[in-house]
Amino acid sequence: MSETKLPRATAKRIPQYYRQFQKLQAEGVTNIMSKDLALIMKIESTTIRRDFSYIGELGKQRVGYDVNYVVAKLQTFLGFDEPKAVILIGAGHLATALINYNYIKGNNILISAAFDNSTEKVGSEIRDIPVYHMSELATYLTANPQITVAILSAPSEVAQEITNQLIAQGINGILNFSSKRLDVPKHVVVENVDLASKLQTLVYLTDQT
Repeated sequence: MSETKLPRATAKRIPQYYRQFQKLQAEGVTNIMSKDLALIMKIESTTIRRDFSYIGELGKQRVGYDVNYVVAKLQTFLGFDEPKAVILIGAGHLATALINYNYIKGNNILISAAFDNSTEKVGSEIRDIPVYHMSELATYLTANPQITVAILSAPSEVAQEITNQLIAQGINGILNFSSKRLDVPKHVVVENVDLASKLQTLVYLTDQT
């Protein structure tokens, strides 16, 4: 992964560009103009060019973007040359959906293991992903120091406690599906995904139209 420090908004858009160019590649598109990409992604072409300026010269005037070249450049920039393993905390219905989605998409971010306290779930597998007991978390992460990101789908009442355990074991990125707003050190990056809140907001906004 590149050491270039990106503005937070740009950092969030780069993976979106990568997915879109992968889609174009799968569709057999070889070149795309900036204005056409802007229409597809609903992002101003000036913003796209500014975002890409952090990566290098990706496009050419009057030629546009070579899709295969951009996919390769973004893949290297994001550190996706090789699959990246993450772990999943919680093995409930949401976890099963996340594993199934990850499995179907076949991308470079792979869920390597899930952890739960349920005796019914521990020792089982979800799509070939083993489910371990939470007490095995420290041992697993010590044996796999390359894993630095966790997906947290545990109940909100234990989310902070689990987060503390994860950070103590070297995790510095958390995708948080709990409704708990986590207290973490500055070096830890948290992305909150509150599905209930998002749905409530959507219902409210649609009622206003």
